[in-house]
Parts: sequence; structure tokens; C-alpha cells
Amino acid sequence: MMMKSGRIRRSLLVTVASFCLGLGLLPISGAKAADADAQANEKIRVAVLVKTLSNPYWLMLKAGAEAAAKETGANVVVTGSQSELDIQGQIDRVRSLITQHVNVIVISPNSAAQLQPVLQQAVNAGIPVILIDTDIADWHQKLSFIGTDNYQAGVVAGKFIASVAPTGSLAIIGGTPGNPATDSRVAGLKKALTGVGVHYVSELSAYSDRSRAVTATSDTLEAHPDTNVIFAPADNMALGAVQAILATGKKTSNFTVVSVDGTPEGAKSILNGGLTATVAQNPYLMGKDAVEMAVAKVHGKPVPRRIDTGAVLVTKKNATSFLATLTKELSGG
Repeated sequence: MMMKSGRIRRSLLVTVASFCLGLGLLPISGAKAADADAQANEKIRVAVLVKTLSNPYWLMLKAGAEAAAKETGANVVVTGSQSELDIQGQIDRVRSLITQHVNVIVISPNSAAQLQPVLQQAVNAGIPVILIDTDIADWHQKLSFIGTDNYQAGVVAGKFIASVAPTGSLAIIGGTPGNPATDSRVAGLKKALTGVGVHYVSELSAYSDRSRAVTATSDTLEAHPDTNVIFAPADNMALGAVQAILATGKKTSNFTVVSVDGTPEGAKSILNGGLTATVAQNPYLMGKDAVEMAVAKVHGKPVPRRIDTGAVLVTKKNATSFLATLTKELSGG
């Protein structure tokens, strides 16, 4: 009788389990596991250091990082320097993060050469480092580099200029000398324009600052009044160039102004007849991917050494839809 009743109980348990599975009730353990993962992720501290939060481009990256923080439950803090020239401030922040023993540092270095030693200190202290937007090409201790192929972005810009102004007089309003991201974009531009009839009139540095771009463009237009094409490797500098053009009383319709970034302000300028085009990166995806990879690393999962977030040419033809996507991302939609 005992053996028979035992078989009955086991049969009943199997029947009940099958019934619950049919109703979708048994995967409660999966939900508990998900809750456990979320609770574990709350203890993961990821520090994201961008070049500055005064530039819309970096605010887009911040939005992506915060979206990933919301999805994963990780503790993510995004900070930025006062300007892209604040190299020492960024170094001091990294040192502070090392003493705080954060789990992962995500950073876009203001200066690759000057940040590398302190980032190596972080790695030596057991803190993985993910680079975003700006790579340190010869530093092999980084966990991953996530960003656009900046050289290729410059090539895209150059090909566009060659197609719309093949014999134009070109001025380059560059970023901070030695910045791998902006330098690579200019190099790609020049490669794409090799053999094209574009005439270079000047190349000045604006240090990724809009007001300096206004000054550099004004000086260029005064010294080279025949200038009708301007390339800046970042939207904020290109917008400064547009401002300078308007200040001289000239019409932006007589200029081809091209940049790299794809910020909301840049897209709006295209629609308003300011910028001609921008090669859009995806800083939102950079921030999102970086936080997701940081969490993956803490959980012992493999992280790709390189994640290319791509680039797309934005002109008046697609600026409206592009801007709508940006607006949705920034609003957390």
C-alpha cells in the first residue's frame, strides 16, 4: 500500500506540474533568477567619463549610457570635464575612481597620450577600461574600443564634398591637435579628396570649441574671400563656421559646410539651410553598448575588442527622419 500511494503522489505531482506548465506558471524560477540578476547588477558601479557635458554630442552619449543603466539596473554615473582641453581634470577623475574601486571605467580620453598612464594604473588595480569615441590605438590593455571608424567618417565627408563641390576652395577648421578622433576625420577627408580639383585655402585649429571656430572661420574668410567649402570634424565647430559666415553678411547657400557628429542641433541646421551635411555617428549607441559591455565583463562574459557603431551621411533628404530618431532617443523613448 505504501508503494502504491507513493506512486499516486508522484503521478499527481507530474499531473499538477504539467497543468502549471500549460498555464505558464512554472517559470517563476526564471523570474526569480532575473530579479537576482537585477539585484546583483545594482552593486555594479560603472563610471562613464566623457570629454565634456557642454556639447550636445556628449549629452547623446550620456542618454545612451543612462538607458542601458535603466535596462540593466547597474549603478552608472556619467561625468564630463569643463572642456575638451581639461586634460588634468580628467586625469584627476580617473585617479579618484581608482581609489573608489569602481568596477569598470568607460572613458573618452581628452588626450590619448596623457591619459594612457593613469588608465594603465586603473587596469593594474584590476579595473577594466573601455574606450569610447576616441581610441588609444597602441594601448593594448584596454578592454574594448567602442566608436565610429573616424577615418572612414572623414572619407564619407570627403566623397560628399567631391560630389557637390569638386572644384571648391576648401578651409578646414580642425579640432584639438593630437586628438585621434578629429585628426583621423581630417586625414580621411584628405584621402577622399586626393586627385579631386578641390583647392585647400587654409587649415586652422578650433580646439573643438564653437567660439574658436567662429574666430578661425572669420579669419579664413578675411584672408581667403574665395572660400566656399568648409569642413569641420565636429558639428559644434561647423555651427560656429555657419555663425561666422552669417556675421559677414554672406549667404550660407553659397557655401558647402560639412562636419562629423550628427547632433540634433546639426540636423536642425541642415533643415534650416545652415550646414550642408554631417556624417552622423551614433553616440547614443556608444554609451548604451559601453554600459552593457561593462556589465557583461563583471559577469565574466566575453567582450569584443572592437565595436564599430557606424556612421551615416545626413543631408536635407534624410535630416527630418534622422532628427526624429535622435529626439526619441534623448527623451528616453
